[in-house]
Amino acid sequence: YLASTINSLATIGGSTEVLNSGTGNVSRVYLANQGSATFNGDVKLSNNSSSNNSQIYSNYHSTSNNTYNENIVVESYDTNCDGILFGNGNGAATLAANKTVTIGTNGFIAGELMFRNFTQIGATMQTLNLLATGTGRFTNYDSDWGGNVNFSGPRMITRGTRYRGTAYLEKTNASSDASNGGNTFMGVTELKNTGIGYFLMGNGDPDIFQSNLTMNNLGSHNMYLGYNSAGNTVAGDLNINNATTGTSSGNLYISGNSASTVSIAGNVTLN
Repeated sequence: YLASTINSLATIGGSTEVLNSGTGNVSRVYLANQGSATFNGDVKLSNNSSSNNSQIYSNYHSTSNNTYNENIVVESYDTNCDGILFGNGNGAATLAANKTVTIGTNGFIAGELMFRNFTQIGATMQTLNLLATGTGRFTNYDSDWGGNVNFSGPRMITRGTRYRGTAYLEKTNASSDASNGGNTFMGVTELKNTGIGYFLMGNGDPDIFQSNLTMNNLGSHNMYLGYNSAGNTVAGDLNINNATTGTSSGNLYISGNSASTVSIAGNVTLN
């Protein structure tokens, strides 16, 4: 535990490296549990634990608010590990301007990569690609990405998040993913499904796309826009490419529920 209790503070001037390689039933790491931490050097988080409960938590509790003033590297490379989660217990974090979060050389093959209440200052591009054929889950909850993003993973969930630049979100593998909605995409956006489970948006709250939106359904299951929410908006053009390999699935649904509404200001192209 680092900064374990409420109001506890930790400041690290140099770099920070954390390796979770524990075994047994529980092997967890908390980088600020209920307290807060400031990292003035690079942070590298590596999870190689085979424990049944093997998360690395950062800025965990709602009373925790971490500051990352340099780059962050994450990797999760045991097939049984539970990943790396920022703000899982409703904590918050800020990434300084001109800094990045990247995947380490060992890759991210399993577990969850979560960003909750995570704010990126500035417009530096962020690229995070989990192993396409792995079992990882990429989750964004109530975050704010200042730059262009290129995010992909076997599972893809986004809720209440603002994407201030261009956004590319791709689901690449098994299991179906329903995002609750409430996202705002300020730049040109592409949503892609190359997996074997469905990729669903707007399951409860509407998503707002302030520019053009492209939906590419190239896997073997469905995609959904505005599934179960009123007020979904595409301010630009909507381009749809549905070239799936599914036999019983592989459809693309726009406003596919009686409670749903989708408004498209521009042109619609269907391929």
